[in-house]
This record gives sequence, structure tokens and C-alpha cells, in this order.
Amino acid sequence: MTISEVFISLNAPLNNPRWSWGAEGKKEVILRVWDESHIIINDKIYMWVSGRDEPEISNLGHSERYKHISLIRKKGLSCRMIMCTPKDKSCTVIDKFNSKEIFVGGELITFKSDYYIEVIGKYPMSLEYKDIKSADDIRAC
Repeated sequence: MTISEVFISLNAPLNNPRWSWGAEGKKEVILRVWDESHIIINDKIYMWVSGRDEPEISNLGHSERYKHISLIRKKGLSCRMIMCTPKDKSCTVIDKFNSKEIFVGGELITFKSDYYIEVIGKYPMSLEYKDIKSADDIRAC
């Protein structure tokens, strides 16, 4: 399964498989995140999602990510994440992604000049989100 197919299976197809960094579902945002771009604060893991500067209009991926962050911050949409491994340190091309698990986002914070989202758990990709009935169905990271 490709990462684009994963987004489709989660009912949040990418606007553009090449430059989209995430997608909107009905009541949530699903983000691609780099597995190595994280910080730890008070024993909690936070994934980097974006710089805080408003994007240039010409950068479609960054503009879309900024919209996704606004949906989480201002509209209270929940967030899930797909962990991606970059081909190199530039973090512009996906080498591989975790096709077995999806990660659940919690608190969105600002740290220094960037946005980060807390990882509060994960569950098997094979388990549909609607089948999660309680916190017991989500494993803590």
C-alpha cells in the first residue's frame, strides 16, 4: 500500500500526492510527520509539524500544512499522524513510512519558533478509527 492509499483508506485523500503534507477528514486532520523530527518535554514526545511563520503563497505544501494547523488550533479538530522516514537529512523525500501503525495526536504546542504535536498513542493501521471504543484500544507510546 502506498502512503496515498493509506490516506484514502482513512477517508482523507491527499489533495496532491506530491506536495500535500496531510489531509482533512470529516472531523480530523491526518498529517505526514518525519520520524526523526521530534522533541521530548517532561517525558512526552512531540512531533515537529511546522515553523510558525505564515507560508509563502507559492509553497502549496506549506500553505496546506498551515491550514491544517489552524484547523487543529482554532476548530479543535483531532489529529492522527503517519510516521515517515526521509531519504536524507533534507527531509523532502519519503524513503519509507510506518504502514503498520497510526499515531494519535494530542496537544499542539509552540516551542521556540515551531509547532509540535504531542504523540499520545498509536494503534494498528488494520484497526479502523471508528472501532476504537476506549483509551484501552490505543497503546501509549
